[in-house]
Amino acid sequence: MKHLSNTKIKTDKLLKFYVSDQDFELVKADFESSGYQSMSAYLRRRFIGKGIIIHQPKVLLASLDTIGTEIDRIGNNVNQIAKNAQLMAKEGVLSVQLILEFNEVMAAYNENAKELASAYRKLLRNMS
Repeated sequence: MKHLSNTKIKTDKLLKFYVSDQDFELVKADFESSGYQSMSAYLRRRFIGKGIIIHQPKVLLASLDTIGTEIDRIGNNVNQIAKNAQLMAKEGVLSVQLILEFNEVMAAYNENAKELASAYRKLLRNMS
């Protein structure tokens, strides 16, 4: 039997096995919360292991969007701090100690931002 699923993957072998009613209900519940439209595509992803199954992908994407918005806000705050620091430097009220402390905080922020970007890339690779 040759079949072309909605995932554009040509499938020509049928894999058939039996499960208990309880196991079927567990798999069905996972499928329904996964966001997949096709049980076949969901099962291929789950059993063959190409990527991860994201439960409630809309919730995940909304959370990622919120995180991205917060990162943008942090960037705006950093920009405002830099502008204020320039004004303070022109007025001669910016201390060396304050600059050193700011540099330490910014270094930690940059490290966290790099880790977050790396985690995003890993998540996106695993989703595909």
